Amino acid sequence: MNNDHDVYLYNIQNIKDGNFLLSINNDFGIALLYLYIINFFNLFGIYDVKLIAFIFNLITVCFIFINYIKVCDKLKLSGFTKFYFFLGLQILYFTQLINKDLLTLFFFILVLKWLLDKHYKLIIIFSILFFIVRIQLLIFGILTIYLSFGNFKKRIIFAYILTSIIGAITTIKGQFVSDETMGSGFSSFLIYFNQNYFYTGYLIFNLLRILQFFMDIYMSLYIYTDGLIDVSKILRIPLLLALVVFINPLIYSIRNFSIVNKTIIKHVYIILISFTLTWLMNPTINARYVMLIVPFLLILGRYIEINKKEFRAIDFNNKVL
Repeated sequence: MNNDHDVYLYNIQNIKDGNFLLSINNDFGIALLYLYIINFFNLFGIYDVKLIAFIFNLITVCFIFINYIKVCDKLKLSGFTKFYFFLGLQILYFTQLINKDLLTLFFFILVLKWLLDKHYKLIIIFSILFFIVRIQLLIFGILTIYLSFGNFKKRIIFAYILTSIIGAITTIKGQFVSDETMGSGFSSFLIYFNQNYFYTGYLIFNLLRILQFFMDIYMSLYIYTDGLIDVSKILRIPLLLALVVFINPLIYSIRNFSIVNKTIIKHVYIILISFTLTWLMNPTINARYVMLIVPFLLILGRYIEINKKEFRAIDFNNKVL
């Protein structure tokens, strides 16, 4: 994350100096936002950028937790579930420096809350506003609304095909992901495949990349990186262990997708699917990004666990009908 912080500082300085052209780029947006945040704190005599980032990130964490509690209440999850928030120790890691992750998690929580309340206009408005933080968030917001109506399964298939093709084209033509954040290895192979095989790389290999998502986050259990202990990996472990606890309810939700889809928890499904389709448009796979969606998997697992009778009743009614 230090590398990202340095890139953002470099871009902030370039914007100050007028040496940065306006562009649709994940690095430009957060740099522009933080330029205003830094100027605001400067008015109060606070000039240390790391301290400013820390204060702003703590405020963001407070808003995340407040809205997480509201989501739990709307889903009628017990008070114990609300403490799962504190298992996300990686949030401590994100509070240190300039980053997009906490604002991204905040946006995910807001969208889930608004889906539950059917406030679709707010989702559109804030998707446009959060576009400056991460360009993917506009796509994410649009997908959540699109998947909220009509035939759910058909819309998922259509969205998968569309995002796969558009993601391949924008990766090659748009260069929305800067060279500093571009990965290598399989990511490079996908870029090559998209360039030479009619932008079909994501369409063909995305299912494999979903497995990579989970492999990458559970590689965090190996806490060493280049022979040194990686603190960011250690902080992910409590949330990953909690995910293991709910593996059976999560498997149940997949096997009984059509049943679960008829309950309020469908909105959490929409968040998970929209995230997956959106981030698969990016050639890179990184546990840091995948961890942002793990809290929603825990919400899904917990809801399934405490509402099994409801799902059995729906299943029984379906069989009778």
